[in-house]
Amino acid sequence: MSDATADKGPDLSRGVPLDALAEGRILLGHVGDDAVLLTRSGGEIFALGATCTHYNGPLAEGLIVGDTVRCPLHHACFSLRTGEALRAPALDPVAAWQIVERDGNIHVTEKLTPPPKPELKGPDVPASVLIIGGGAAGNAAAEMLRREGYAGPVTLLSADDSVPVDRPNLSKDYLAGQAEESWIPLRSAKFYEKHGINLVLNARIVAIDPAAKTVRREDGTLHSYDGLLLATGADPVHLNIPGAERVHYLRTLDDSRAIIAAAEKAKRAVIIGASFIGLEAAASLRERGLDVHVVGPEARPLEKILGPEIGDFVRALHESHGVTFHLGTSATAIDERGVTLGNGVTLPADLNRRRGRRAARGRARAGCGAEDRSRHRRQRISRNQRAGHFRGRRSGALARPVERTDHPCRALGRGGAAGPGRGAQYPRPAPTLRPCALLLEPALRRLHPLCRACRKVGSDDNRGRPGSEELPGELFQQWAEAGGRGDRPGP
Repeated sequence: MSDATADKGPDLSRGVPLDALAEGRILLGHVGDDAVLLTRSGGEIFALGATCTHYNGPLAEGLIVGDTVRCPLHHACFSLRTGEALRAPALDPVAAWQIVERDGNIHVTEKLTPPPKPELKGPDVPASVLIIGGGAAGNAAAEMLRREGYAGPVTLLSADDSVPVDRPNLSKDYLAGQAEESWIPLRSAKFYEKHGINLVLNARIVAIDPAAKTVRREDGTLHSYDGLLLATGADPVHLNIPGAERVHYLRTLDDSRAIIAAAEKAKRAVIIGASFIGLEAAASLRERGLDVHVVGPEARPLEKILGPEIGDFVRALHESHGVTFHLGTSATAIDERGVTLGNGVTLPADLNRRRGRRAARGRARAGCGAEDRSRHRRQRISRNQRAGHFRGRRSGALARPVERTDHPCRALGRGGAAGPGRGAQYPRPAPTLRPCALLLEPALRRLHPLCRACRKVGSDDNRGRPGSEELPGELFQQWAEAGGRGDRPGP
């Protein structure tokens, strides 16, 4: 994948022929030192900054869907009209550019200045908003409140001891030693100060009193609210076997730091779980030179999500990098010798890690049952999907709660964060699925269209464009025969 600025293309300020821009195609060019893409969609022509604001991905190699463009790297989505970041994982917009048609040519002239958002007022706008959860969903909600013009107090309570972080990186580049810790925060502490977001760290919530509109922290501190958003995310699934206290769990920046510190002294690691996070951690620890064993009850890694062919491919890829799999079994005990499996095998290990997660609903249930939606609407309580498991229903004074956050990609961006104003109508976005993990090398970067879950959604919004060199030949052939954008291959 080339960098967005590697090929500057034509100078778009000098103009390009109107008839040279076909429907749905992207032309990469530049205006001065800025990389700019030019595209025609739905008969309209748009000019947009060509570099994704997430990890500088080349938007000119992305996918045009309606009046949006998707980054080919992590599927961030931007409005072609305004440059606004509409979907995860991007937080910041890209520049939209002014277009002038003259003598049969299209000229890109200057960056458009977005109009200021009017302050949101009215009887249905909460006087204050309290967000429980300092992960991707809570952070995105707080940011969206300010972007939408909400001027009331916003408090973000996080159980972590750091600002909200790019959590997926904790099992990827950061764990592998390829990313500096300075890359990990989603925003700096100064950002929250600048935008009037009261970020409170080390704040564990033990009770919610909806009648009094207060929440109580573990240390006894009370916080009041007018509108409440529960964005508590997911906690790691803890093992219930002898010796489980020896296991490292991966959820926070501190967890990743602890695993890195242990890996510096360890030689062998056992990872219990063969899904995305477990495999990402396996790849990262192999980068650090550890002997890595992955244990899982399934017959193939990722089979339930990606199917048997991709599961076999993923296993072979990891094995080619030195990872050893123990599938069809599970851990039954852990001691100083290592990890004992259900088949009687004992794996020597001096570093054990458990993967897996479950919704962190205990805090939400402390005075806030998930069964009474009408009461929550009256009491101005909203949940993100991981906390309350509401299915597609907006509740309370926060008309745009995070409806589903199986992955940060669901939480970040328009339609995936809370906006004030009960009764406000926002179009529900098409479901956004987790991009398939990079895991070990670019061979898996664009397996997203093959995902079983993607096929269930069946939306153009979730279709990528893999390259033939990046897919197993047989699967790519099926994809190509289907037209490259139609039915997805695989089981």
